[in-house]
This record gives sequence, C-alpha cells and structure tokens, in this order.
Amino acid sequence: MSVYETRVQDDCDVSKTTDVFEGPFPEYDRYGNLTGEHYKRCRSCGREVLEDTPAEAVAHKAGCRFE
Repeated sequence: MSVYETRVQDDCDVSKTTDVFEGPFPEYDRYGNLTGEHYKRCRSCGREVLEDTPAEAVAHKAGCRFE
C-alpha cells in the first residue's frame, strides 16, 4: 500500500501523503562528514529520529498533530 494519494486538479498532479515522516536524510557530524546513519523528520513538529526508529516509539513535540 502506498502512503501517497495522487489526483489531478486543474491540470496539475496533486500528491497527498499519510506518512508521518519525511526523509530519510543522510546525517552529518559537526565537521560536515557523513556519519553513515540516516534520519527522518516529523512533517508536523519537526522532531528528528534515526531512520530505524518505529513511528510508535517517537515522542512528538507538544501540540503535534501526530502526538
């Protein structure tokens, strides 16, 4: 099952997702070197967690719609 729903509106493709997180993004250390890890970011509150962290284990920020 895809987390994206695509439809056409006014001759444009509009995509909507039900996925809580965006990413994965490569992680860099303070010197700008890749660490070999990847992280994902909550689409609502911006909380960042390592890629392998299960969604139900994430403590979102207060007021997050996924809290």
